[in-house]
Amino acid sequence: MRITSLIVFLLVSFGLSAQSTKELWRQIDSLSKTKKALLTQIDSVNRFAELLKLKRIQADLQRLGQPRCAADSEVVLHSAMMIGYNEMHEQPNWVANIVNRDILEGTIGRTNDFREDSLLKKGSAGLEDYWESGYDRGHLAPSADFRWSKKALSESYFYSNMSPQLPGFNREVWADVENVARKWAIENEEIYIVTGGILKKGLPKIGSKNKISIPEAYYKVLLDYKEPEVKGIAFLVPHKEMERNPTEFLVSIDSVEKITGIDFFPSMPDDLETAVEARCEPDKWIKKDTVPPPPPIALERGQVSADKAKNYIGNRCTVCGTVVATRFNASSKSQSTYINLDYTFPNQVFTVVIYGGDRVNFSYLPEVFLKGKQICVRGEVDQFNGTPQIVVKNEKKIRIIEPEGEDKD
Repeated sequence: MRITSLIVFLLVSFGLSAQSTKELWRQIDSLSKTKKALLTQIDSVNRFAELLKLKRIQADLQRLGQPRCAADSEVVLHSAMMIGYNEMHEQPNWVANIVNRDILEGTIGRTNDFREDSLLKKGSAGLEDYWESGYDRGHLAPSADFRWSKKALSESYFYSNMSPQLPGFNREVWADVENVARKWAIENEEIYIVTGGILKKGLPKIGSKNKISIPEAYYKVLLDYKEPEVKGIAFLVPHKEMERNPTEFLVSIDSVEKITGIDFFPSMPDDLETAVEARCEPDKWIKKDTVPPPPPIALERGQVSADKAKNYIGNRCTVCGTVVATRFNASSKSQSTYINLDYTFPNQVFTVVIYGGDRVNFSYLPEVFLKGKQICVRGEVDQFNGTPQIVVKNEKKIRIIEPEGEDKD
């Protein structure tokens, strides 16, 4: 029996005539067209909203004023960051950007489109200067700060936003500093951040074409500029490969200004600037997590906990943990699903990724069904923005740990 005849036979068996079946297909086709039109409208609204956000951030960056630096700086304003570039050191004296709660909703991934900054009059460093140097192209304004805007995130890959960083520094303690800054941005709604390396004469250099200085330390200055209480704090981190708690490197903004010679907030009223920059008060920034950590899972041989997955990047293993947050990004081109184990963004330690084309391989909606469950995931561990992850193509790669201790495939 031909397929079309079989379909008609089944529909008639269920009480549907060929004529009513034709009407159903017409309605389905009409709804599909309506859905497509609505998605197009949503996409247009999202693009317009992004444009307005970028304009607002540019206005705020200019309103807060560019840092005043004793060293020569060529200042350029991009879509969501402002850079004071030092030609002598072939990297910025400072990079300023604003981070807010939009990063919670953002799902734009790494673009990796590293390129020279065409807005700089004398150009910037380039790929050949970092090639085989042994140093990472370390973002100063990190790409994850712009995950809500494809344009802004892409611009974070300009070499004018890079500084040579030791891999173990860039991917460990400095990544932790960036994570803390994003966490505080979310908790405080929005903060203004200025980042850079400590630049001075006599620093070692890399580069075959442009000579790029290697800073001995890096700073990140944070300002919560909302009334009624404006507050500020800074990180000053030695450029070394180490595993340390980032809060150990908290200092006053004044101390960073003395080392760098940069006046970070020249447009701020003098009395307020003095009060904000002189204090280092971590208690005003560090909030206790009100969400208790999930109970530990009894691991079997060959399994690792979510927080230890970072030690297995590039290897196949089984990672286990509790699903604490899920997100299906239906509006993005990839339509990916993200599942965080044990810790939520921006403190995530491990993510399960399901690409949109693979959702058909699941008998359930992963973002709904898996939430709150204890699971184990098998696959090769890679990383995205410093967070370990496993890409899963079908539900057989995810094992659900049942409460009574029996596993369910």
